[in-house]
Amino acid sequence: MFFRRSGPKTQTASCRTCSRIRAFLAIAGLLIISLPIFGEKAGALSLLTPMKIALGLIGIGIIAFTFRWLAWRREIKEGHLPVDHSTDDNG
Repeated sequence: MFFRRSGPKTQTASCRTCSRIRAFLAIAGLLIISLPIFGEKAGALSLLTPMKIALGLIGIGIIAFTFRWLAWRREIKEGHLPVDHSTDDNG
């Protein structure tokens, strides 16, 4: 009554988001565990502030966007991607 048996479980691959979250939690956990162990040797981590990390992520994102945009424009110029003029504002 209270404990119903579910059907057989099939093993599925985890999604990319779940994998990223697990990797983040693993790295954060290792950092938290290792800080007391390393003590003074971990002083370099104090230089990392949330603002520096955020600015670094924004910079990496801008660089990645630029490269992907340039690759996309190159593919359109070479004719590998069809251009849909029906959604273009210029008619």
